[in-house]
Amino acid sequence: MKRLLLVAGYLGYWGETDGVVTTYRSLIPYLKASGNEIDLLAYGPEDSIKYHGPLRVIQHRPRVPVKIDPARWVDPVISLTRPGRLLARRTYDLVQCSTPDPAGWFAMGISRRSNCPFVAVYHTALEDYARIRYRRLAGRLAGNLAGAVMSRWVFHFYNRADLVPAPSKCVRDELADRLSPPVRVLSRGVDTRLFHPAHRTRTDQQVRALYVGRVAPEKNLALLVALFRNRKDAHLTVVGDGPYMKTMQQKLPQARFTGRLTGRALAQVYADSDLFVFPSHTDTLGNVVLEAMSSGLPVIVTGSMGPRELVDDGRTGFIAQSDTEFEQALDRLVGIPPLRTKMGRQAREAASLRRWSDVADRMLSLHDEAIRTYRDRANPAGSPVAGKSLTP
Repeated sequence: MKRLLLVAGYLGYWGETDGVVTTYRSLIPYLKASGNEIDLLAYGPEDSIKYHGPLRVIQHRPRVPVKIDPARWVDPVISLTRPGRLLARRTYDLVQCSTPDPAGWFAMGISRRSNCPFVAVYHTALEDYARIRYRRLAGRLAGNLAGAVMSRWVFHFYNRADLVPAPSKCVRDELADRLSPPVRVLSRGVDTRLFHPAHRTRTDQQVRALYVGRVAPEKNLALLVALFRNRKDAHLTVVGDGPYMKTMQQKLPQARFTGRLTGRALAQVYADSDLFVFPSHTDTLGNVVLEAMSSGLPVIVTGSMGPRELVDDGRTGFIAQSDTEFEQALDRLVGIPPLRTKMGRQAREAASLRRWSDVADRMLSLHDEAIRTYRDRANPAGSPVAGKSLTP
């Protein structure tokens, strides 16, 4: 049995939804059954500890809250707080974090004090986000500067890890060229029972296209505005929230905006749609693409980064290499109902192979690799290791 500290950053306590939140919440049942003693730390509106057998889920209320997003705060003094002091008094066999923020640096510090490996999971292309947001706010020069600063910060953090899991092969390859630690693929799964075509209840003939995710400039949603502004043969539903919401509502008054949805309500919207559109160029994988496929929807993604690895082009959806190709794919799926049906069925079949249990097994195997490598590096001659045991 190993003792692990996993710093998730966020678990949805403020209503936030993204790939990190989905991943950790989906893995909790498998972590409980792993046979390890695990502390899982996340920010939230209050301090609390919930016990799930050998798994402790610790919620930390920021004492000096710094808002980084409409539904996210970080705490630069986390190490001085009661939950921080509680965790700092423990020793671990491995520490993992998912955010290069104060909680991530706090986690790194605990790994150093515990003399154990530090695993930093790469989830988000933060440098792209910074560049796009600041370019929109203050122009190209400001955007490029913000992207460069964020890049230095992010890669300084990840270069201090012992192992870096990445969500897709293309992201792994990009990181491997820029980082010193080994980079491994840790993909994502989908709940195929929750996201299921059987939840469909609507019977009208209107074609419904769906987007789910952050409503933010870095998601390339201006393309959806252009494609649906004058379209009469398909209706767009947007699920999510973010800084581009008001602008998008003004430009697409005919679209439906639901705000954030979770659970059965989200599954219902997927099942009641006919196709999924995801124009992002910055996503490292795209859990929502898997959720759409599991719900029986053909998907359209761009040829950039992780989402393209989820799609079998021409079979479960389309990979568009340009805005023109994106529009052409949309025209085909809107105009050819049998194609939508066939691709949706094949998308469902492909998604059924993406099990969270496999993701959990992969993550735990990466932990074993990190511990082995760390131990071998610290003890190259094979002599007994000084300090704490790897199995308390």
